[in-house]
Amino acid sequence: METHSLMPPHDPPPSLPPSHNTTGTGHNISVWYSLHLQSNLTDYDGSSCTPPDPGILEMADTCTYWLEGVALTCVGVLGILGNLLIIFVLSTKQMRNSFNLLLIVLSIFDILFTIIAILDYGMAREFQWPFSYNSELYAILFPKFLYPVNNIIFNSSIFLTIVIAFERFNAVCRPHAYRDETVGT
Repeated sequence: METHSLMPPHDPPPSLPPSHNTTGTGHNISVWYSLHLQSNLTDYDGSSCTPPDPGILEMADTCTYWLEGVALTCVGVLGILGNLLIIFVLSTKQMRNSFNLLLIVLSIFDILFTIIAILDYGMAREFQWPFSYNSELYAILFPKFLYPVNNIIFNSSIFLTIVIAFERFNAVCRPHAYRDETVGT
């Protein structure tokens, strides 16, 4: 049984210009591969690829606009307002205890995550504000700030949820020890 590889041959066909030569380092193979697929619309296993239907592409753009642009922004703003309300209520003198302080910190991380998600997905990618998704500023900010900070905040939120679960476990399963440890906070 013969298997077909999706990797292009090592030498480009003679129809490609000399600037796409892949001899030597081979770093332009992906350029040749994409040009080959675009020009022939044929995969390496012989099956033909049809161009996407413009109606489907338009529907995908419309769904992306409404889901990532409008819905994400509206739900995100509601989430930010809800978390601000939680912080306001739980930070009062009567509500101050270790559990509520953990919830306040979790709300802060959720606000930060939501702000970055709205700026990245909703504003930059869909509305092209405050900078375009294709701009040089976005190309600099995404790998050095947006992506790492978003993942750090996301993982911190998960960690805080685990800490809150552990704190609640101690409060329910060991109430006397928990009360003795938290008196004075």
